[in-house]
Amino acid sequence: MTRGGPPSRPRRIALFLPNLEGGGAERVTLNLAAGLRAEGVEVELVVGSATGVFADSAREQGRVVDLNVESLRWSIGPLARYLRRSKPDGIIAAIYHANVAAVAAKLIARTGVPVVATVHTPLRLALQNEPAMLRWVKLRADYSAYRHADAVVAVSQSVADVVANEVPAIAGKLFVIHNPVVTDELLSVAAQSAGESHAADATSDAAPGATAVSAPGATAAPAPAVPVIMGAGRLAPEKDFATLIRAFAILRRTRSARLVILGEGDERSSLELLSRQAGVQDDVDLPGFKADALARIAAADVFALSSVREALPTVLIEALALGTPIVSTDCPVGPREILADGRYGLLVPVGDPEAMATALRQALDETRPTGDRPDLTRYTPRAAAHAYLRVIEGCREWAFRA
Repeated sequence: MTRGGPPSRPRRIALFLPNLEGGGAERVTLNLAAGLRAEGVEVELVVGSATGVFADSAREQGRVVDLNVESLRWSIGPLARYLRRSKPDGIIAAIYHANVAAVAAKLIARTGVPVVATVHTPLRLALQNEPAMLRWVKLRADYSAYRHADAVVAVSQSVADVVANEVPAIAGKLFVIHNPVVTDELLSVAAQSAGESHAADATSDAAPGATAVSAPGATAAPAPAVPVIMGAGRLAPEKDFATLIRAFAILRRTRSARLVILGEGDERSSLELLSRQAGVQDDVDLPGFKADALARIAAADVFALSSVREALPTVLIEALALGTPIVSTDCPVGPREILADGRYGLLVPVGDPEAMATALRQALDETRPTGDRPDLTRYTPRAAAHAYLRVIEGCREWAFRA
């Protein structure tokens, strides 16, 4: 048994990431860092490579420890040396290959630092298009990491259900902690947009102040605002923006509208080609990543998520917090949970343009509800920080009693 009294509240936590690129896992990890700091916890961001669009933001959230490796597979040795030298009260790993590296580093370091593995997407879903042998190897490594981690955190109940079914041995150390998405910045944008109508502001090239042609001597009247449908995410196959564009083309047969998809990725050219083939290229805008994405989503008339798979889609929670009407595919494994079985948004089958077009039309025609707002407290940095601290406290208490 460990000498001395029971372990004290964690005072220094390490957060482990491959890099600081602009993905959802990196963003919510920085939000978690802010939540931990607000609780008086010292945060060390340990990264395989301190590169990416969040590099400056990361330095504002705590000390950045750059392992300076080209690939995460080479991070195990440097991470083990970090654990021996720094001995944080716990380390939280994000993204599945970071989980594997963190657990391996702990076994090598033999320091007893609790490792919390986080699961953002069930790996079996994420790897479904990989070659069979590579998928088998990655699944075995991932499941082994879960078994050897001190705790495993799933970012949604849906994800936890999948993981518990696939790795029953970890049931006693599996927890659900929702991603910290609802930040002060998000709430500020929501407050500013409440009660306002900014359809033109949601697009990158909508003509501001457009006016209709009037008879000579008459006062020109503002042209009716064209409703804007907003999508956001990597331009990648799993986001299935092709279905969203096809649905939009169906919608455009009967009414005016614009579609804006924020994000960048390998499918840009194919999506632009599809827009031309569908005859809606003049009404579809792919402006790339935008710093004011939250304001644009708040200004949109409808937010649409067309993914074939998700986990806990950050952008869907953001749209919900901003009060933007939502149409989402009922894909595994997050939208139905976030939208409370369709209570807070319309759910449609995956890959069905006709159903999505019908839902988009319905969302555009309905008046925004003023009541029955969801409780988003569980998605705040404070709630996430409290939950992770409780988990790490539990890990340290179990080790003390062993």
